[in-house]
Amino acid sequence: MGGAATAWAAATGGIISLIATAWFALRVFSGQRRGRPAKAMMRGFYVGEVQKILLTVALFVIAIAWLRLEFLPMFLTYMAGLMAFWLALLPVMAGANE
Repeated sequence: MGGAATAWAAATGGIISLIATAWFALRVFSGQRRGRPAKAMMRGFYVGEVQKILLTVALFVIAIAWLRLEFLPMFLTYMAGLMAFWLALLPVMAGANE
C-alpha cells in the first residue's frame, strides 16, 4: 500500500528480527553449552539477551541513519517477527505444566 520504500522498510524490519533471534539462538543453544551448571546456563541466557538487544539497536541505527528507511513499517514488522517467535513457543509452554 505504501509503495516500494515502505515494502523495503518492512522487509528490513523482518530481517532485523530474524538476525537478532538467530544470533540469540546460536549463542544460547550451541552444542558446547550442554552439561554446564544451571548458573552458567542462566548467565548465558542473560548475556545472549543483552547481545541480542545491542545487535537489534545497532541494526535499527544502521537502517535508519545509513539506509534512511521509514521507521514505522520497519518497527511494526520487527514487532510482528518477535510476536511470531513468542506465539510459536506457546504450544511448548502449554505442555510445561504436565
